[in-house]
Amino acid sequence: MEITLSFTQDQAGGSAGCNGYGGSYSANADGEFSTTDIFNTEMACEEPANVMDLESTYLELFSHATRYSIVDDQLELGGAESSKTLVYTQAGKQVAAASPTIASAPDVTVSPTPEANTPSSEAPAPSPTAPFVDVSPLDAPDLGVIVHWLGDRFEPGGDLAALTLTSVYGPAEPGGGPADSRGELEYSVDPLAADIKLRLMRRADWDTWAARDPASDDHVRILHVFWNSLCAQQEEVELDGGRAVIYSSYQALADPAVKECPDGPFDRFLAHVFIGDTVVLVNAPHFLEPPDMPSFQGAYNSVDGMRAVVLGLQPREPVAEPTPLPIPAASLDDLRSLVLQPADLPGRYGDDGCAPDGECNTGPGTFSSEGGYDDLQMAAGEFLATNVQYEHAGFSSGGTPDLSTEPPRIDSFVLVCVTACDPATILEMGAELLRYYGHADAIEVETAADIGDAARLYETHTLVLGQVATGHAVVWRDGPVVGMVVVGGVTGEQGQQIAIELARSQQGRIQQATGS
Repeated sequence: MEITLSFTQDQAGGSAGCNGYGGSYSANADGEFSTTDIFNTEMACEEPANVMDLESTYLELFSHATRYSIVDDQLELGGAESSKTLVYTQAGKQVAAASPTIASAPDVTVSPTPEANTPSSEAPAPSPTAPFVDVSPLDAPDLGVIVHWLGDRFEPGGDLAALTLTSVYGPAEPGGGPADSRGELEYSVDPLAADIKLRLMRRADWDTWAARDPASDDHVRILHVFWNSLCAQQEEVELDGGRAVIYSSYQALADPAVKECPDGPFDRFLAHVFIGDTVVLVNAPHFLEPPDMPSFQGAYNSVDGMRAVVLGLQPREPVAEPTPLPIPAASLDDLRSLVLQPADLPGRYGDDGCAPDGECNTGPGTFSSEGGYDDLQMAAGEFLATNVQYEHAGFSSGGTPDLSTEPPRIDSFVLVCVTACDPATILEMGAELLRYYGHADAIEVETAADIGDAARLYETHTLVLGQVATGHAVVWRDGPVVGMVVVGGVTGEQGQQIAIELARSQQGRIQQATGS
């Protein structure tokens, strides 16, 4: 049994004894080390007898390593929660017998390139990604109000940070909010706090609700702290097709026992927007939250913040449900017809990675939210999918294939949406889809033209013969179908072109099956 580990600038991986593994890592000059997004293949090996137990132990220790050191040309990884240390030596050298290792001390090697054996002290920070938010409640036919919102992302500039849409709610359930609220949207600078809440109401419902006796409705009573208090101020803002009122008041006045105006500047702000038959309440709460709530400590809790929001509101166009392409039942029964076949490949390829029963991971399913895939899970809903993996036969037979035209590894994947599944959003999350299937650090490099309805091309990292290698991937959609092709081990424009040509071959199979 041999366990290997090699490093690129920000990726680490190799063979765990049976399966390939990899992921992102970071390290610094103080000896701190950490890993994220660890993935591994899922083959089952029978020899040696305890190989799967050793592999499981190794992956557990590697994924929890927090420190590294290099002693006598050996790399040592360890963690605060374990007394065991992983010891790696350059390929061709034996692990020192006195070194503490896992289980029965399997041979552990690393890349033979000395420079690759030292973790980089600097790794690029991941680019922030906006969470996927289900906005379908805003498209409900019974919503009964024109939605005015700030879009998926709002960037007012100046001293105000960008806001990202984080939550959407439909009409309030009985007891779940102010009567007759038709929807609510939350925007955040920090995902842990809602900086702006937009509540939607119909004008007629608002007029009836606002006229209620404050003694009978605590929400109305609190809003009177802004509407009628001598301690508050108002500012009118003219809008295209309507108007807004910005209110400034004090947190303390929510307590009926407070009878005098507090000292100091205003500390609580909200706005009401009236456009046609729509009323938008900006940060109008059920009750005034404690002053230390992070939601109301930011720059948006100000007159300038309210003014930026009310001027930034735009009507939202309802999104029509996509009309799915008809897919014959025979195609759904055999999704293998929608992925690359050996005849489509540019050379001799061996084991295609199917399970022993020939199922090739085909079937209905949903994405797991574990490992930070909540957004992908929400976007994909329920689907049917299959994937196959090919490795060049020249390696297993000891030959030397022409890597400029024949990639060492080719993956082909297809997903067919069933329910609550949005192919356009899945395509937008192509990098997450690649990471889910073990292809890390995907970076979009250009758009691959003329494939389906829309397509994207990525550079990524994938496992090739147990080592982390550069790869290229194309992700595209065609009606309710999402396709993906990954080639590993061919870099530059040559790798990009191979990925594009293979994606076109797979799209030809999809078109043949669906009639698109």
